[in-house]
Amino acid sequence: MFRLLIGLSLLSVVGCRQGGEAQKDDDPKLDTGNGTLADEDGDGWTTLDGDCDDNNAQVNPGTAEICDGLDNNCDGVADENLGTTWYQDADGDTYGDPATAETKCLQPDGSVQDATDCNDADNTIHPGAEENCEDQVDRNCDGSAGYSDLDGDGVAACKDCNDNDAAVSPNAQEICDAGNVDEDCDNLADDADASVDTSTYTTTYTDADGDGYGDDSTAVTACDGGTVIFGGDCNDADAAYYPSAPETDCTDPNDYNCDGATGYTDADGDGYAACQECDDSTAAVNPGATEQCNFIDDDCDGSVDEDGVGAVTWYADVDSDGYGDTATGTVACNAPVGYISTGGDCDDAAAGTYPGADEYCDGVDNNCDGSIDENALNPSLWYVDADGDSFGDPNNTVAACDLPAGATADATDCDDSNATISPAGTEVCNGIDDDCDGS
Repeated sequence: MFRLLIGLSLLSVVGCRQGGEAQKDDDPKLDTGNGTLADEDGDGWTTLDGDCDDNNAQVNPGTAEICDGLDNNCDGVADENLGTTWYQDADGDTYGDPATAETKCLQPDGSVQDATDCNDADNTIHPGAEENCEDQVDRNCDGSAGYSDLDGDGVAACKDCNDNDAAVSPNAQEICDAGNVDEDCDNLADDADASVDTSTYTTTYTDADGDGYGDDSTAVTACDGGTVIFGGDCNDADAAYYPSAPETDCTDPNDYNCDGATGYTDADGDGYAACQECDDSTAAVNPGATEQCNFIDDDCDGSVDEDGVGAVTWYADVDSDGYGDTATGTVACNAPVGYISTGGDCDDAAAGTYPGADEYCDGVDNNCDGSIDENALNPSLWYVDADGDSFGDPNNTVAACDLPAGATADATDCDDSNATISPAGTEVCNGIDDDCDGS
């Protein structure tokens, strides 16, 4: 009976398939043997299309992978290439080993996001760890051990806030610098630190009216201060007032240039109003004064000591021999660069030529007296040729740079009173040494 029932059931199934073949396209859930045409989750994908979970509309080949533990895009891998990069923290010091990077949606056990541990097998070694100056281990992962002194400034790395810069250490003095560097390692920089080198300070002022000059009472001498480097503003609420401001109206009672005198006043009593002269505190200084050699613009013409009383004539001394070229004379209160007060040099390109110099046989007027080679220190010795036979008397000499008339360079005449007697003479029987040969 049991076998009969099974046989009838199989026949019914076969009969349904054979007899119902025309209904296959009308039934969206009909099993084809390789999947189903049904889209149970309504995501537009069937199992025939590759939907790996037809009960979840967020899972199909057209869905982007997200961190949810599911294979959203049905590629056989869940959460691939998504999540955070984690690093194993084997020693539990909260710093990870950079060589163990892995990307996961969820934090794996024993992992952290930090990747700066230089030794993940020792929890006493990690960034920020304390270093003993006697310890040769780089415990804080900064590239140097506590006892080392990489910058050679005499301070161990464990006591130095920057062991790569010799100008930075607890022994250094703070200076003003644009980078606000903490040179002395006390966590303070520049003017916030009482140890700042005051020679690097600058004095600045607050310029409330924007005229480029500040109120002296706002002066700050430090690394950083006010907004301008010029003080002296006598009214910092009005941009018309500042040192050197113009005062052109001699009837205006306001002291615009902050010199203590208004334009129409004559504080020094020299007959010129303050607005008409350059210094209303000195009666000797005004447009009608005579320029003096005193480093002051006495006549208020904008120039100092030009053609001043007491001016000296200066001469260019190109060869630096203490005498200048007279042709280059210029009158001034003070010597221009390369000028001296003594002239008379007749050749300012030769340092050995100047008034009073020693005269030499060189064809040059060494002492600038208008004569050449007179009384020279190095004359030649010439011999007088009284008889004109071209042979000179060795006992009668003349010192001169050039051959004088009636003299010769030869000194072999044995009788300079007789032209027939000389080394060129002819010996005859007369009892005289005619050829000066000693016989």
